[in-house]
Amino acid sequence: MIDSKRQAIETHKINSTAYSFSLHKSILGIKEEWTSIVPDKLFYSPKYLSFTEQNTPKGMQMRYGLFHLDGKPVGTLIMQVKHISLGESLTVEAKDKSSIRSKLFKGIKTGIANTISFDTLVVGNLLLTGQYSFYFKDESLEFYKQFELVENSLDLVKELLSQDGIKIGSVLMKDFYETNAISKSPIAADCSFQECKVQPDMVMAIREEWSNFDAYMSSLKSKARTRVKRALKKAEAIERRVLSIEELEQHQDRIHALYLETALKASFNLFILPQDYFLQMKKGLGEQFELVGYFLDEKLIGYYTVIFDNDHVDAHFLGYDKEKNAAHQSYLNMLLDILKQGINFKAKYIHFSRTALEIKSSIGAEPEDMVFYLRSQRQWQNKYLLPKILEMMIPVEEWTPRSPFKS
Repeated sequence: MIDSKRQAIETHKINSTAYSFSLHKSILGIKEEWTSIVPDKLFYSPKYLSFTEQNTPKGMQMRYGLFHLDGKPVGTLIMQVKHISLGESLTVEAKDKSSIRSKLFKGIKTGIANTISFDTLVVGNLLLTGQYSFYFKDESLEFYKQFELVENSLDLVKELLSQDGIKIGSVLMKDFYETNAISKSPIAADCSFQECKVQPDMVMAIREEWSNFDAYMSSLKSKARTRVKRALKKAEAIERRVLSIEELEQHQDRIHALYLETALKASFNLFILPQDYFLQMKKGLGEQFELVGYFLDEKLIGYYTVIFDNDHVDAHFLGYDKEKNAAHQSYLNMLLDILKQGINFKAKYIHFSRTALEIKSSIGAEPEDMVFYLRSQRQWQNKYLLPKILEMMIPVEEWTPRSPFKS
């Protein structure tokens, strides 16, 4: 129960609605109100949000919103303020063997990107894949009505942020499953955002009959089973080790270097994690977080991270030595090890995120289509410029789904 003696939260009326809204910099300052609304899921919890708040990448700040009805908190909103320079976010590999035409296009793309820099209000969490943006306690309130209420609150959020000297140039509402797409809802014609399809979240459902990894292997087609066995054999020399806090401190520089080696392969990066991100995550989340190191001759050649939450496991960030990957199939073995952990954890689902789609489908993960929404401060940019920017900047991975199962 919320302590009535606590200082009243300053709320602001949301135009044309019965709701009011309050904006906050710290999750711990509204912990009781927040936990009275959200479900028992780690990524909505003050425990996780407090960790994120204290360990944001450079140029990012957390903000939290509470929706009130009749003076009672009824909804939550997770936001980030991120300064985005598209030129800095583009990554070009040092040894680019692409065609002259492709290089020319990249040059034009980079030139345009270098002119675009602004503070963005992110509704959701850039550090996660998944629908972790807003939550309302009233389950009868349809999703599109929740979205509309959030949309109506954003001008107020921008006004309140301006009082802190933050001038918002665009708003990004990220990671909604396509089943909730506003383009298919009654408010589609009135929505002020551009809806964009992005790469899917690769999700693996854990079958009840998979009591162990051998049971999973038995469900595979002969060709897929042979491929998995071959990958496992190539990694026999690798020692897997769940790193303690002390080991995370010891290997921190190497962990970050491997993260950068992997992250900078992407053509577009909105952020770089702090060097001690995983160490602090272990301290903050305890047993709900693990970093599993891959050691070869006592040298760390790769690692993956997982987060455990109720009935599912989330694959978080990873890093690996590209030169060792070919010989030992490190990346495929990481996916298989995460699957083993999911089975042992008795999870119902594993969220593998949205990269390397084909190899993830080859072990049984399936795509969950996703969309996000973007709106510029200026109407002409919203209509003409943003679609072109998105077309250039959003990575598109051509891939073929490859189910490994017998049936």
